Amino acid sequence: MYSPSKDLTDVLQSFEEFEWGRGSIYIEKDEDWQYPPVIVWRYKIRDTQLENLIVDAVESFSGNIQWAICFRDRENLPGRNWSISPQKYEDFVNDPTFNYGRYIKDEFAKLYPEVGEQANKELPELARHIKNVVQPLLAVT
Repeated sequence: MYSPSKDLTDVLQSFEEFEWGRGSIYIEKDEDWQYPPVIVWRYKIRDTQLENLIVDAVESFSGNIQWAICFRDRENLPGRNWSISPQKYEDFVNDPTFNYGRYIKDEFAKLYPEVGEQANKELPELARHIKNVVQPLLAVT
């Protein structure tokens, strides 16, 4: 069993300890590659400088697909949940004309299997890029 998101979650955790996090899917069979990777996490201690560095790193990545990084502040609780996913998936999730509920990844995989596959294969490269951009700047401060 292989998790394409492990490289990315390992890099993100190397900067600061997670309070909570989850990666994407595990690849067990060929069709699993079609599911879009969605990496979600929250750091135990918020560091806006680190957050900004990660955002800059994701936005500066030049790969085969465009990536989205976004956050949601928790209602009535401290902390901020962050996510990294393909931009096309983020657009799909936020399109008000669709309402797939909990099966949204299934529907996206059916409509855009090539995006999920490209994104899953590109995750290790994105992880290296984030590490190479963020880690030297953290060492300076």
